[in-house]
Amino acid sequence: MDPSQPRAAPADARLAQHSFPRPRRDGPPLLEFDAVSAGYDGVAILRNVDLELRRGEFVGIVGPSGSGKTTLLRTLLGQTQRLAGEVREHAVSRGGGGSRAGQGGLRVGYVPQVESVDWNFPITVEQVVLLGRWRESGWRPWSSRRDRALVREVLERLSIDELAKRPIRALSGGQQQRVFIARALIGEPDIVLLDEPTSGVDIKTRHDVMHLLGDLHRAGTTIVLTTHDLNAVASHLPRLVCIGEGRIMADGTPPEVLTAEVLREAYGAEMVVLRHGRSVYVVEHDEESGVWEDAGGEEGAAAFVASEADGDLAGTPALGSRRGTGTERAPSEEEGPSRV
Repeated sequence: MDPSQPRAAPADARLAQHSFPRPRRDGPPLLEFDAVSAGYDGVAILRNVDLELRRGEFVGIVGPSGSGKTTLLRTLLGQTQRLAGEVREHAVSRGGGGSRAGQGGLRVGYVPQVESVDWNFPITVEQVVLLGRWRESGWRPWSSRRDRALVREVLERLSIDELAKRPIRALSGGQQQRVFIARALIGEPDIVLLDEPTSGVDIKTRHDVMHLLGDLHRAGTTIVLTTHDLNAVASHLPRLVCIGEGRIMADGTPPEVLTAEVLREAYGAEMVVLRHGRSVYVVEHDEESGVWEDAGGEEGAAAFVASEADGDLAGTPALGSRRGTGTERAPSEEEGPSRV
């Protein structure tokens, strides 16, 4: 391998390569957007969106800041003003209990960005999780025996049962995410929405969160998350939806969505897409400085090189370094370094 390349990472860096099943498009539909425009105070943020989410899917929503990712989640939650189009929910059958159509349709679990939570609020982990039982609690100001049993069950499932009585201000970043995932799961949701679940956390916490979501998905949970991390998160999900300027620009597998053309249109920046087998890696080129920058963090680059390239991408400039005089243009996809 060229010495200018990122140093090969140790074997455990390969944990950055999360393995999820291929997209499942054969399940029954849960939610459908038909030419939906939505926003706030009469101003459309989403424009003419067509989207179908099916039971059992794991979907990542990507796009630049301000493109409409969070607005899409809020529209799924019914928290935006719908200006045009239709959102259709499909009730889910439950064993011998029939569908939930008469109980308000789909149940949606929501995990907010950790930055939006007041972590100094005087509340314990157990109390936060119990908030997810609001449908069943009704007018009762206290929790039932069943509610408390479910709290213990979901905390054990997420390996944080020992934190039940701990104030949320005393939690680490990974524990914070698990608590709010527990709050989402205790409501027995048909679909879980997560807004930037790996934002602002360290590498280990990101790995832990993604592996947890992978386990939940394999157990049958339908998951939709937003992410800004194209390499360490988005490129390893079964299905991606790319949003730019409030409209869907691409929808498919990571190799279908993470292309130079789609990313240029969505982000307004030149990016080089590296391919190795089914793996995809995105590098952004700063024309002014001549610096190649990893679109998802340096550790993502090391993991990609260690587990996928192994010298096969020699000739690709080291991330965060200059190539030649620093004034050379980014190579076209025909010239390389993209390899299929």
